[in-house]
Amino acid sequence: HILAQLMTRLVLIELVEPEQEPLAMSLERSEAASTPFTDASPSNMDCRGDNHHHHHIHGPLDRSKALGIGSLSFEPIFNQKYNAKRVAKETPGFLCLQRLLPIVIGLLTAAAAVVVGYVSELLGDLRTEKVNELIVSRGWLIAWAAEFVMMTVLALAAGFLVYSGDITGTKSAGSSGIPQLIGLLNGCDLKGEFSLRHGLVKWFGVCLAVASGLAVGPEGPMIFIGACIGFYCSRLPQIFSTPPATVGDDVYTRDYTSIGAACGIAAAFRAPIAGTLFIVEEASSHFKKEQMSNIFYGGLAALEVMLLAGGAGSVLEYKVQVGPGCSDIPYWTLIFCIIVGLLCGLLGAAFNALNIQVMVWRSKWCNASMPKRRAFELVLLCALSSTAWLASASMFSEREATSSVLLPQSSGCIKDDLKNQLITGSAVEPDLKNGGLAQRLMPASC
Repeated sequence: HILAQLMTRLVLIELVEPEQEPLAMSLERSEAASTPFTDASPSNMDCRGDNHHHHHIHGPLDRSKALGIGSLSFEPIFNQKYNAKRVAKETPGFLCLQRLLPIVIGLLTAAAAVVVGYVSELLGDLRTEKVNELIVSRGWLIAWAAEFVMMTVLALAAGFLVYSGDITGTKSAGSSGIPQLIGLLNGCDLKGEFSLRHGLVKWFGVCLAVASGLAVGPEGPMIFIGACIGFYCSRLPQIFSTPPATVGDDVYTRDYTSIGAACGIAAAFRAPIAGTLFIVEEASSHFKKEQMSNIFYGGLAALEVMLLAGGAGSVLEYKVQVGPGCSDIPYWTLIFCIIVGLLCGLLGAAFNALNIQVMVWRSKWCNASMPKRRAFELVLLCALSSTAWLASASMFSEREATSSVLLPQSSGCIKDDLKNQLITGSAVEPDLKNGGLAQRLMPASC
């Protein structure tokens, strides 16, 4: 019950009132919330150990909405009336469906990810090709104006259904969806957040947002889209088979929604093990060990579809063969890897701290109840992003694509698959500067 209270408030951080002050909560004072879905006594609410003192501080929060969230029931049902038309054992049809559904969820989630990648890449390529043409024919200023306009149109179109959430009922679809997922898997009744409308709005928005060129990716929304697919597939055991009489519907909602979320991670990151660990370690507190294999099998199915759609190049290579005659990296260079890791860790911690402060400020002055401010914020981000992309490119002049320029401090060895990403060929031409002949490489298009 304590966990349900805390997770409910985590989920509803997006649904805030700007005039409210930040709400501080701690485990030992959580009984003061007077939530309607707990009957724990004050003595049972004290979860402090001798040396453990946990405080959970959130941003502005609408208490009335948080207290209005009900809870799901994951407990077995032992009720004669409820079980009258159901058997008390698993039927063969249910067992078959139970083994096939994780694979089906993985395939559907990966198919959605493939379509997201195809649509966003198609629109993004059209945008960049037009900008490249304008740079050559009309100059940097006209190209910047076109980039800003196209980026703004795509970004506003992606957020339109969220901005008009009072009409469409999808205002909460603007977030990644992971808070809603964690809340549902931990017992909060947030089934309305996983409706078909929310899934379609998320799918449509992520396609256009990624294509706009903003610094966003499809990973978070893909987790939610997979969870939506698992949520709807959780209805199939009750429709096409006879499940155990003592298992409630909320248990299937929890289990198959978690499978869909893990498949979303497997499709987005090509990492089925990471998807399984995310559910076990981060998302769900109510977890059965038997469910781990189903989650992993679903992730493998999603990974297989991504590999078939994108080829071997869709998976990162961690060991690149440089070919005969090319020296390996000296062992002492590992110290530079350690230094880079430390610097990245410090920068990541600083970024997280800054991001939290910005989110607290936005929840007060630019939250979901202020669509005009949200739209202006998006236009401002598009202006800054388009300026950064083109201004950084215009600061550097074109240089001759010779091997001494492209590979100044290397042995000149590069894997053929990677080489084809940099150059399309070479030619031997007279070296007007030093005399003689020089190999001139032809760079690949950006």
